[in-house]
Amino acid sequence: MKKSIKSIASAFIGLILLVSCSGKEAAQSDGSMDGGENLESPPESVQDNAETLSELTPLTTEQFKAFFPETIIGLPQTSFVESFMPGIGSGSATYRTANRSIRIMIIDGTGEKGADAVGTYKFSHTKDYDEKGSWGYTKTIVHEGVKMKESSLGEDRFNWSLFYKDRFAVDIDGKEVTKEELDGIMKDLNLTRLPPD
Repeated sequence: MKKSIKSIASAFIGLILLVSCSGKEAAQSDGSMDGGENLESPPESVQDNAETLSELTPLTTEQFKAFFPETIIGLPQTSFVESFMPGIGSGSATYRTANRSIRIMIIDGTGEKGADAVGTYKFSHTKDYDEKGSWGYTKTIVHEGVKMKESSLGEDRFNWSLFYKDRFAVDIDGKEVTKEELDGIMKDLNLTRLPPD
């Protein structure tokens, strides 16, 4: 059990570092990222709310468990991982049938440590991406008024990340799913249920 928790923790930290490094590399590469307007809120407002968020209490494990639906686009929830980083509210759920899967991770940017945990997502939220390579592509999209970073990581494998309500880092990783299924994923996830609503 301890080994399992350590491996999950290592994977989680690795994911955060990977996203962080890729963001920095993109920012340093010529022409790979434009500092376009933030479609939801300007960078200043994202920075200004950090102090307010630090005074709020992160969502609990029970709240995260209750938030994740039982199914996403027909795939049943097969696992839930609660927050294992002290002082940071987070939850991750996996939905799977055979090789077809969707993993959704949400990190709450509130509390003393929350702002650092969602920092990479805040940064990504203020930029416009348009990158292509042999590995696939990364571009900025707007889905029903929400700005997102979409990455194609190979055939029928996509990643969508966003910074929602100037508070929540949301990462969606799909295998054997199509980009057209994003509508169904977002509808079933229904992020509008997250606080403060």
